[in-house]
Amino acid sequence: MVIWNWWQPAGMRRLLLVCLLLFGTLPACTVQPVPAQKLADVKTIAVISALGDEITFQHVGFTVFTNDRQTSHVDWKLDDFATQEIAAMLAGRFEVRTVNYDRAKFREHSDQGLWEEWASSNALLKQTAKSGEVDAYCIVRTRNWPDAIARSNQEISGIGLYSRGGLFASGLIVASYASYQIEIIDGRTFATIAAVPGTLPRPAPVGIPFSSLGPSIDTLPFKDSTVPWAARLEAMPHEQQEQLHQTLLKLLDDSLRYTLTKMALTAVPAK
Repeated sequence: MVIWNWWQPAGMRRLLLVCLLLFGTLPACTVQPVPAQKLADVKTIAVISALGDEITFQHVGFTVFTNDRQTSHVDWKLDDFATQEIAAMLAGRFEVRTVNYDRAKFREHSDQGLWEEWASSNALLKQTAKSGEVDAYCIVRTRNWPDAIARSNQEISGIGLYSRGGLFASGLIVASYASYQIEIIDGRTFATIAAVPGTLPRPAPVGIPFSSLGPSIDTLPFKDSTVPWAARLEAMPHEQQEQLHQTLLKLLDDSLRYTLTKMALTAVPAK
């Protein structure tokens, strides 16, 4: 399921600026509530965010020789933002407690391929956390998923900006994205209670090409859609960098709220 939108180019200068929450095109993409019996003994919960402090610019060419992936360090405090937002959302249902953890170690476990097991967070918690410190942990971390934007054979990972040029002569596709998962881990046994991709579904508009890639579309456009594609964050004007920053924050906020609500972890019932 993918959140995205197409803007047709004008004179090959106007870009397709897409804002999406990407978590792949796996068949089982509906977020289900966590069974009540699994949460019966969960009164306290701690939030661990390991989204990292890097923004990825990923270009997918039509051959492997034209693919490119650049990362840039940013001081956008995405983990602080995610931690605060998740804690506020969970507070109406659980007592949220603060725990000390090494974000770098959790971030290392996020750099995995699509078919890796979900168990890395469990193993890391067993090594670093004290059993019974809290009843459960809510962990958010980046994850690799297939390219559901242009259906290439590449994986999309992290948080950042995606591009693919000249798709069926429709110009340059540019997409801002966040590819992550949410895990709920038992604080006593460190077993996985739930593990789901973040999502934010929207109804698909009529006439969108390749709408079969995913039934969900959202529009979070940049203010200026005429700027040329930049290969890395540092090549963007400051105003464009800030637009990307704010777009990603909104994307994370909306998708975290939707996903946690659908998982029945907030005080607000899912719609």
